[in-house]
Amino acid sequence: MASLRSVRRGSLRVLLIAALTGATGILATSDPALAATPTVSVTPPSLSLVGMRVHVAGFAQTVTVTNTGSVPVLMNGTGQPCGTSVPCIAGANAADFNVTSNTCQHATIPVGQSCAFAVTYVPSRATPESADVYIGDNATGSPQMVPLTGRLYQYVRTSIGVFKAVTSVPLSIFNTVGITSPIPVTRLSVLHHQPPFRYGKLAGSFFWGAEYCPYCAATRWGLIVALSRFGHFNKLYDMTSSATDVSPNSPTFTFFMTKYTSPFLVFNGYEVEGPTMAPHMTTPPSITRLVRKYNTYQAFPFLDIGNTAFLASSAWNPAYISGQSRNAIAAGLRTPSLRLTKAIVAEANYISSGICAVDGELPARVCTSSGVVKADTVQHLAR
Repeated sequence: MASLRSVRRGSLRVLLIAALTGATGILATSDPALAATPTVSVTPPSLSLVGMRVHVAGFAQTVTVTNTGSVPVLMNGTGQPCGTSVPCIAGANAADFNVTSNTCQHATIPVGQSCAFAVTYVPSRATPESADVYIGDNATGSPQMVPLTGRLYQYVRTSIGVFKAVTSVPLSIFNTVGITSPIPVTRLSVLHHQPPFRYGKLAGSFFWGAEYCPYCAATRWGLIVALSRFGHFNKLYDMTSSATDVSPNSPTFTFFMTKYTSPFLVFNGYEVEGPTMAPHMTTPPSITRLVRKYNTYQAFPFLDIGNTAFLASSAWNPAYISGQSRNAIAAGLRTPSLRLTKAIVAEANYISSGICAVDGELPARVCTSSGVVKADTVQHLAR
C-alpha cells in the first residue's frame, strides 16, 4: 500500500502537469483526434450575382466548403443568426437570394473532402441588393460568412459609330471579299420544296440564340451586316458572351429590345436565354415548331430564312474575336484585307444569298452583286 506521502506527491505531480499544460495551451490527452481542431476553407470568399430582369433569376454560383483539418467537420449550424438550415441567408435583402443544390445541410465532411451549395439571385428591384450567407459548423470561426451582392443586368446601347459601321458596309467591300476568307465560314444549308415561311406577302426569317453563347456572338456579326442590306434596325445593344464558356468574352450584339423593318422580309431575333443562361425571350408556338422541325439538336445559334436556307451552327469560330474590341472589329469592316472582315462579310454574302432566294431576288442591287452571285453558286441557290 502506498504511503500517504506517496499519494500526496502523486497529487502534486498531477496538479503541476495540469498547471503547465493550461499555461502553454497544450491539451493533455493521448488521443490526437481529440487534440485536433476542425478547420475549413470557403471559396469563393464573396459572390456577385446578376439578375436578368426583375423577378427573373440569374445564373447560379457555387460556394464550396472544404475540410482542411485532420478531423471530420460537422455542419451543425453553430452560431448561425438565421436558423438551423446549413447554410442560411440573412441581411437586408435576404429574401431575394436563395440556396439551391445544397450538399452541406447537416453533413459530416471527411478530412480533405468538401460540400457545396449554389446561390441564385432573383431581383425584386432595379437597385443593387445585398445579404450574407452563414455557414455554421464545429470548425474554428463558425459561422463562416460569405457576403452577397446582387444587381440587375444593365443593357448598354451600341454606340452610334459602331452601329453605323455594322449596318452600312459598302457594296464594294461585299464584292471585294465575296466568299473568300482565311477563317473557315459555314455556308447555309439549303432545303428545296419546303413549306414556305412567310408573313403575309413577305418572306419570314428568324434567329434563335442566347446572349451568353459564344457561337451566337460570332454569327450575329455577319447576320446584322447582311440584314442591313435589306432593311433597318432601329437600334442595337452591346453584348459579350459568357466569361466562363469557350471563347470567353466575345464581343457581339443582342436582338433583345431591337426592331427590324424591311420592305422585303420580316425578321425576328429571339434571345431565348440571357447573359447569365437564365430564360429570357419567349418564342411564339409557330416559331417553336419550326425550331423543333429544322434544328434537331436544339443547338444555338439557329437561323431560318423562309424555310429554305438554314444555319444550325456557328458561322465561324468565335475564338477569333474572344476578348477583342467591339469598336476595332466594327471599324475594320471598311478594310477588306483584314481576316475578321473577310469572315464577317463572307458570312453576310452567304446569308444575303439565302434572303434573295426567298424574297423574290430583291433588291436587285444586292441580289445581283458579285459577292451574292458567288454565294448563290456555292449554295446551289439558282437565280
